[in-house]
Amino acid sequence: MSIAADIPPYEFTELVPDFLKVYCNPILSSSVAFICLTRRGCTGEASECQIVCSQALGPEIYVGCSNGQLLRFGLQAGSPDQIETHSILGTQALPTPKPIEEIILVPCVARILVLSDGQLHFFTLPELDILPIPPIRNVQAVTVDQQALTRSFLHAPLHTVEAVDFCVTKKTGLGLFSLREKLVLHKDFPLSNCRPGARRTGPLLCIADKENFNLLDLRRGTLLPVMPLSHAGAAPTKPIITVIGGNEFLIVSTLEDRGLAVFISGSGDPVRGTFEYSQYPVAVSYDDPYLVALMPDQTLEIRDIETQSIKQIVPAPEQTSEPRRDLAWNPQSHMVPSTQLMDALQLVHTLISQIGALLELHRIDQAVALAEEHRKRLNRDPNAIGYVEAQELRFVHQRIGFACLQDTLFEDAGKHLFTGDLDPRILISYFPDLRGSLFKPGDTVEMFAGITKYLPTAQSVEDIIKNYSPYMVPDTKTAPSTAELNKILQSAALNMLESFLTQYQENRRSGSFQRPPSPELNAIVDTVYAKILARREKNTRLYTLIEESNDLVLEEVESDFLAQGQYNALCKLYERAGATEKQLNLWSKIADGQWSDSDIQDPLTNMFALLVKHRDRQLTQKWAVWLTSKDSVRAVKLITSMGGGKRSKPEDNIEMLEQLRAVDPLAASHFLEHLILQKRSDDRRLHVEFANLCLDQLFDYLADDAISKLWRAKVSGYRKSTAQSSFLSYFVSTTPDSEHKRIRLKTILFLQVSALLNSEAILSRLKEHPSIFSLEIALIEGKLGHHHSALTILVDDLHDEPSAEVYCTLGGQIVSPVLAKAIGESCDLQEWASLLEPQTTGRGRGKSLSTAVTGMRATPTKVDEKLKKQLITILLKVYMSGSEPSVDKTSRLLDTQAMNLDVLEILSMVPPDWPMNAMSTFLSRSLRRLLHSRHEGMITKNLSAGQNLEVAEKTWEIIREEGALIEEALEDDDEDSPLNEKVDEEAASSSDAVVSTSFNEKSDGLNVHQADVVNIHPDDHLPKDEHGQGLL
Repeated sequence: MSIAADIPPYEFTELVPDFLKVYCNPILSSSVAFICLTRRGCTGEASECQIVCSQALGPEIYVGCSNGQLLRFGLQAGSPDQIETHSILGTQALPTPKPIEEIILVPCVARILVLSDGQLHFFTLPELDILPIPPIRNVQAVTVDQQALTRSFLHAPLHTVEAVDFCVTKKTGLGLFSLREKLVLHKDFPLSNCRPGARRTGPLLCIADKENFNLLDLRRGTLLPVMPLSHAGAAPTKPIITVIGGNEFLIVSTLEDRGLAVFISGSGDPVRGTFEYSQYPVAVSYDDPYLVALMPDQTLEIRDIETQSIKQIVPAPEQTSEPRRDLAWNPQSHMVPSTQLMDALQLVHTLISQIGALLELHRIDQAVALAEEHRKRLNRDPNAIGYVEAQELRFVHQRIGFACLQDTLFEDAGKHLFTGDLDPRILISYFPDLRGSLFKPGDTVEMFAGITKYLPTAQSVEDIIKNYSPYMVPDTKTAPSTAELNKILQSAALNMLESFLTQYQENRRSGSFQRPPSPELNAIVDTVYAKILARREKNTRLYTLIEESNDLVLEEVESDFLAQGQYNALCKLYERAGATEKQLNLWSKIADGQWSDSDIQDPLTNMFALLVKHRDRQLTQKWAVWLTSKDSVRAVKLITSMGGGKRSKPEDNIEMLEQLRAVDPLAASHFLEHLILQKRSDDRRLHVEFANLCLDQLFDYLADDAISKLWRAKVSGYRKSTAQSSFLSYFVSTTPDSEHKRIRLKTILFLQVSALLNSEAILSRLKEHPSIFSLEIALIEGKLGHHHSALTILVDDLHDEPSAEVYCTLGGQIVSPVLAKAIGESCDLQEWASLLEPQTTGRGRGKSLSTAVTGMRATPTKVDEKLKKQLITILLKVYMSGSEPSVDKTSRLLDTQAMNLDVLEILSMVPPDWPMNAMSTFLSRSLRRLLHSRHEGMITKNLSAGQNLEVAEKTWEIIREEGALIEEALEDDDEDSPLNEKVDEEAASSSDAVVSTSFNEKSDGLNVHQADVVNIHPDDHLPKDEHGQGLL
């Protein structure tokens, strides 16, 4: 695209106004802008220093001086509030103080080639350290491959990059070298009369001799003359050769006093066409799509390479007394050094200036086209895109973006601002309703200093829209004629921000950023993006953002989500943030119908699942009552699954029970059963309440005539039957499976096992229906210790002799563990039946663990024999003293329990009119058992006596061998005392008496305090037989 004539493509920019001042005292460096060097004379010692050549790389400038000094300038600022200026960053002196003729920067291998006094030196870039490579001598000119010069800066280990090829022109010929870690000479071409100014691209070298321009193929070694240096008899001048790109060159020959410019291909054929310079140029450089020529009159002539027409003429600076004589190209700009002046000016490629000029003229479309053309041109050669080019593109796109934003071209603004890599926070700052309090005092962002003056001065997008039509009365927002326009523009602005943040999210997800964004930036972007998605009801993307992002600020989006009805999204955010209570509160309001969200189908199920997942007892108790009012079955399951019954205080359980009872009595009963059955609560209040609850349920069933008649029929039928099983077994096997059956069996099991009942109160209630609850009454009588009453009810009223005998066998317990297990399996009451299983403390002493810990009395593993005999005796009395004494029952009981009965006591109880044969079995077994016991005792006694004799025999030999220890009297005692004389006489006269004698079985003897010990053998005092052997 051709740029309008009033938009110049280039401009001069002052870099270092006072070169010597900067050079001699870097601290006093004055203001610089960017890019080029001239020189001004100076008195004193430093006046001998002159600028000979210069080059630039990015914001840094490298200067070669006449005294052999190599200088490096860079942008620096003394403080954050000051503008960056060029200051000296480093210097390096050549071995000899000769002028530096040429500087070549090779960023792809981080090297600097410096030509001075016929020697080519090598330095590091940008440090200016001397490399341990010997200089190349007798050098007239250096030509580096143009393709290598356009490669990007070294960002990898040096050994991994491609070496740089260059040519060295000498008097004797041409040398081909390559440079990476080391300098390597590949080939020499014996060319004579070569002139400086050769240019190389790839394997092609365009070089001039005394007469012609030539193309040298470095691979094949062929030389092709293409055009003479001069035409029409003109004297040859300095040859001008420029690489255009690829395998194309521009050569300028002399035509009288003018210059004839010809484009040639790598094969030497003319291309593009020719054109003439009005004067023969001093130097020509190519900057796509322009040719820049330094003319003898110190002006700069800029031509379009496609049309060869002049686009701009840059006049020479004022106060110029010495001509500039060269034009140095670098990948980012052109340097125009002089020889006698110390001011430095650089010719800058002003894409930024061109874009800025177009935008000042409000030609946004042309500015966009120019930026796009420049981007495409750079993309054609990836090596041409360096740091500076990338920053330049960012700058111009941001400049265009803010211009579009100011003109409410929101869609275009968003595209260009994103392409310009704008910090999202700058754009978000124009949306105060979205940014909320995300920005904190002191927060800063990085942006181009040159962009700040083009930022919209409005505080918000709303103000930008309002300022867009300031003539509307009262304003754009409320004027009827523009209300709809305002709405459309507001929507477009929001679309712009949404699109910007969407692309930002995608780039972050794909890792396209050179450096990862900070957590603070991610938090702001994600939070604002979530608000936009919530307002636009783009739920799928919103849910994805919540699941992927860890930086959303809950406090910022909470109110916005609530206002937009995004309850499901808020729940997801609560879940990620661990705000469980807020999540439950939100679901409860949806369950109550206060709020609604189509994405939340079953809030109650979500609440139950969340509480089960967290297993927080306090949180569950907090929501238990409310959940019970909604779903009592699941609520009770939830409460009973928390496992806090034992660890919680009894008062907490009572309080929870009362709250549940106020909401749902049935749920309260289930919870109470859980505390008794599962948690084994030892709170007497709970046991008493559960017993009353069971009795209430039984009495409620009795109000039903059918159930009442059924239970009465069971009692009557059992009394008349000849079944050998207990009444409880009969009831279980003959009663149809029903809820009332389970309730009665559960009540019996609970009354049997609980040790914390108010038995008197229960008994009084049961006696209201004595004919139906005979078994339950007997059970409670047994708990009260009224064994005679209990057994009488079982035998006389219920005719349940098996239960009566079990009662005696188990020490007052009617329901045996075997029967309880059968009841549990047949009626789904296994948990209740398990309470009656024998449980010991682990020491085998028969103490019930459940009784000691929970107040539940399980079946004892060992019954007190005294109590057992007492109960059997009472049962015999009941059998014998009943209204219908049963000889058979008594006889059977005597036969089975004979070992637990006293014969004499039983004989005194037997009625005189009972036949003798009814007692014969009992008497014979009892007498036989007594005789057996007597004989067993005699045998045991004699065996013990024999064992005693055996032990005495074995120990006698040991005692005889060990001897005896006799304690003598103390030295200070009276040796003539009557007591001592008596002891001596007794020791001498008695054959088996030992006075003050002790036998020590240990080898170390007996320790005697203050006593003389005399060893005496037992044989000396014992009688002997005729053979001299001792006698026992």
